[in-house]
Amino acid sequence: MISTIKLPTDDGPNEPRVLPDGRTVLVNTGECRLYQVTGLDGLKPQLKLVHHETPRGCATPVVVGNYWIQSNAPDHRVFALDISDLARVRRVSSVSFDDRQRPHWLASDGERVVMVNEPSATAERRMWMLQINRATGQLAIDSAFRDAGSNRPGVAFDRAAWPHGTTGNAVPHGTVFGR
Repeated sequence: MISTIKLPTDDGPNEPRVLPDGRTVLVNTGECRLYQVTGLDGLKPQLKLVHHETPRGCATPVVVGNYWIQSNAPDHRVFALDISDLARVRRVSSVSFDDRQRPHWLASDGERVVMVNEPSATAERRMWMLQINRATGQLAIDSAFRDAGSNRPGVAFDRAAWPHGTTGNAVPHGTVFGR
């Protein structure tokens, strides 16, 4: 280990992400602050605040091209930030969900984003698919991604039977998604 970095606030780091240039690293916090890690080529890396979104409750992000896709459980939404210019980070899109959805985990294959709710007493055990326009960062719920016979987007994890057997309701915890 060469160095550690203390956040300037007590809102706790989430997960760092390396941007497509392979050199730039961003890390978000639970209070929805987004920091750029600078000085990675030296012995004293530092944090530079590049964006602060409200309200608090940001969790696991994904990067798709020039966009930082961020979940926010308390606000029941997933939003996209344009990070092509870190001096001017701005929100370009947001998808809102009903009060039973608490977006937490995200994964992406570069064209779509899978969203899973946090495991809480107030959240449905449900997975959603979002489409992202890579040119504009616009997010949209994929209405074709749904349980067979359902008129509602998303896949429910409250069910008796699964492909591996009759094991009852499941609680999704994290996502892996790829081509």
